[in-house]
Amino acid sequence: MSPVAPAPQEGVARRSPGALRPDHLVLAALLAVTLLQRLAVPAGGDQVPLVLPVVLGLLLVGLATGLVDLDPVTTRLYAVGVGALVVLTAVSWARGQAPSLTSLLFAVAIYAVAVVRPRLGRAGVERVLDRFAAVMVVAAVVGLAQTSGQYLGVPYRDWLAEVVPEPFLQQGYNTADPVAYGASLYRANGVVFLEPSFYATFLAVALLVVLRRGRGVVAAALLAAALVPTLAGNGVVVAGLGILVLALGPGRRRLGLLVLPAVGALAIAVVTPVGELFLRRATEISSPGTSSSLRLVEPYTVVVPAYLEAPGGLLLGNGAGSVTEVAGAPGVGVGLLTPILPKLLFEYGLVGAVLFLLFVLHVLAAGWRDAPWVPGLVVSYLVLNAALLQVVLALLTILMVRLVRPHVEDP
Repeated sequence: MSPVAPAPQEGVARRSPGALRPDHLVLAALLAVTLLQRLAVPAGGDQVPLVLPVVLGLLLVGLATGLVDLDPVTTRLYAVGVGALVVLTAVSWARGQAPSLTSLLFAVAIYAVAVVRPRLGRAGVERVLDRFAAVMVVAAVVGLAQTSGQYLGVPYRDWLAEVVPEPFLQQGYNTADPVAYGASLYRANGVVFLEPSFYATFLAVALLVVLRRGRGVVAAALLAAALVPTLAGNGVVVAGLGILVLALGPGRRRLGLLVLPAVGALAIAVVTPVGELFLRRATEISSPGTSSSLRLVEPYTVVVPAYLEAPGGLLLGNGAGSVTEVAGAPGVGVGLLTPILPKLLFEYGLVGAVLFLLFVLHVLAAGWRDAPWVPGLVVSYLVLNAALLQVVLALLTILMVRLVRPHVEDP
């Protein structure tokens, strides 16, 4: 009598070695967000970031092949939260306002990613994280080469802009950003990242992946060193909160990997002007018009009073995209960012903000266990950036918090 093969565990399909697996799909989505973020598809007079249709397409393939499922609870909360934005936009239009349908469609599309649940086991998650970290180590080397080349007399060049036509590159970002106004030294962006701050965020996540795994001192050193010439507080916040999480938990024994990276990063900061510039940026929050003030202070001192002064919009908002008029008003600092809370309140009112935030907080509540990058990403998403409709930051957060975690048991 021939032995009976054990049945596969629930939610885990038996596949041939060369078949498409859930970890392939999730890794492809994560690498698309990492490597394609500067590319765009022209759409009339606007642009659609290429990563959005690519990620949505990958997840549709996953649904069609059974590699991902719809999460029932998240799907219902998405229907309520995003449905509220749709209804309130219609109400805004009926009231004679001019809401931005583009803004609404971006919200509908971006957050649809959160409703799926890949059939990933723990082994699949580790494969995704290891390969993502390996790609970011290469990106770290590229960023270090950018900076060291400038010190050796090689002028900064945007290599991607030299090979990709301008209509297919995302516009409106400080991709080529000098360390100070008029300086000849440019902050590192790893060539394929939208801005140095985006590059720093991805480096920090990869550094925490390496530290969590407890191996790869050279990789950790390269990732930490590459953070320094970005001059970006985002990376410091994500890495710092993650290291704190590791230090307070069982992962603290792995922090020995940080000795060499810390020495290397300190050396770079000391022998270059980068250390002094970092200190200057860290203490600029009280100065109006500075990067820190435009992120952490002025969005609330500008947008919240405007919201309270428009009583007709307190409950139902002033229309999708309307906060851009406030942020661009005369006397407001150039580059004012509108984090999620003031943006939702002004555009969709108290009703829309509450219902949509219930969905968002449900999404962000997942995946905290054994994932030290989550606290920093959540703070970055909710507080530090205008991340509600920023495709790269929103998708990175959804992927690393919600999707890249075990959903089934390994067979």
